[in-house]
Amino acid sequence: MTVALAAVIVLGLFGLGFSGGVADRYIELQDPDSPVAFTVVVTAYDGSSITLESGEGDELARAGSWGLEYPGGYGQMGAIVNQSGDSVTREFTPIEGEPPPPGSVARLDPGHWQGDPSAIGMSFSDVRYSTELGLYPAWVTGSPTDTWLIVVHDRATDPSEGLRLVGPAADAGARSMLVTYRNDREAPEGPSGTYQWGRSEWRDLESAVAYAASNGAGQVVLAGYGMGGSIVLSFLSESDQAGSVVGAILDSPVIDLEATATAHLAKSQVGAVFDMPTAINQAARLIAGWRFDIDWNDLDYGKIEPEIPILIFHGDADTETPLAESQAYAAAWPQLVDLVITGGADYTESWNVDPAGYESAVVSFLGGL
Repeated sequence: MTVALAAVIVLGLFGLGFSGGVADRYIELQDPDSPVAFTVVVTAYDGSSITLESGEGDELARAGSWGLEYPGGYGQMGAIVNQSGDSVTREFTPIEGEPPPPGSVARLDPGHWQGDPSAIGMSFSDVRYSTELGLYPAWVTGSPTDTWLIVVHDRATDPSEGLRLVGPAADAGARSMLVTYRNDREAPEGPSGTYQWGRSEWRDLESAVAYAASNGAGQVVLAGYGMGGSIVLSFLSESDQAGSVVGAILDSPVIDLEATATAHLAKSQVGAVFDMPTAINQAARLIAGWRFDIDWNDLDYGKIEPEIPILIFHGDADTETPLAESQAYAAAWPQLVDLVITGGADYTESWNVDPAGYESAVVSFLGGL
């Protein structure tokens, strides 16, 4: 066996193994109800503040507002009161259940609210819109108005992710519609049984836009978190109804799935030993494309010129979607794309780190359309 042939076999075997990792992370459906990792320990609660410890103290010391989930309850954390080593004390308001006793485990939640729009004090309607696969549920909230903001959540989450946008949308005079799409918990399953990153989900969004138009929307603004951003960009390039959309807001968007997968593979344990981007990384992506019917070129929305203003939020500490994706997109289309980089924010955490700045940018963007 020649050295070249042996190298090809080794790369193929590694590529086959890592292609499964690509599928697990990006293609196979993820259960939003699967157990979560509680990495924080509650050491004290005094009625107005809570003290937490974590092996990663920086996680607890980030500025802004965060949800705190713990067995049997949920609350919201605000400003830091005190910090000492890995122990951080923050303002805390219980929202559901009893306050956590000392010794409880917990986790930070960037969603900040759980449940429907009533969690933020907004009245709303449960609605259904018709698609090629059946009826999909959604929440519509806010006063009747000509402008609707349709919010598309990330994979493995639910519409409550978009509650962070409802308030500023209302302040700007827009109504909000928080939608679902195929393979969501309460929505019909898609034929592929996998995440399509916009290749098919855009048709569900198209049906939501049609619903809004038939219920008083004169102009529509779209918003998407993570994969929701991919769905929004796919809709804008594929749908005959894209002309009714006057703007888009994207939060940690996956603009080019191949670039995201490449960056993730490069940070893996093997990537730290080998030259992953050039050796195994390419093989993994090629094999994943063949095994799971992924056309990486079709999932590169950054090459498609936008026709409407787009506001992007992206944290400079994002460990899921490279900031470089959003930077390249904004640099390619500077006349229409405005990028807001949030210092210290991880994936879809720009609002949490700087709620006031985030909401101000949203209100300004919506008001300028």
